[in-house]
Amino acid sequence: MQVQLKVAPTVIVTAESEKMTEVFEQLAQMQEIFGQDKCGKCGCTTLHFVVRQNKNDDKFYELRCTDPKCRAILRFGCNKKGGGLFPVRKENENASLMGMKPGEYLPNNGWLKYNPQTQKNE
Repeated sequence: MQVQLKVAPTVIVTAESEKMTEVFEQLAQMQEIFGQDKCGKCGCTTLHFVVRQNKNDDKFYELRCTDPKCRAILRFGCNKKGGGLFPVRKENENASLMGMKPGEYLPNNGWLKYNPQTQKNE
């Protein structure tokens, strides 16, 4: 069985499997990743998917706002098993994004913008 779902105004995803539960899982994951249709900081609707790689070959997955006055980022974590992605919406236990308590929800549904004056994510 093959199912298509419009997850954002300009994004249609396709899931395929013999089992309905697997199709549902695929659609749920794709909707969570590709269903972002506007910046959580400024509301801009033009977003770019970005994959960065550091010198250790670690990859970082982000969704970036293209508004030059904003440039906020929504970061994605990667599951150790299966390699699935998920939006980072809570303060991390290991690497603080905003100096909040681990497990606290980030403001703006996880969208962060670096402020060079304060040298902090806001």
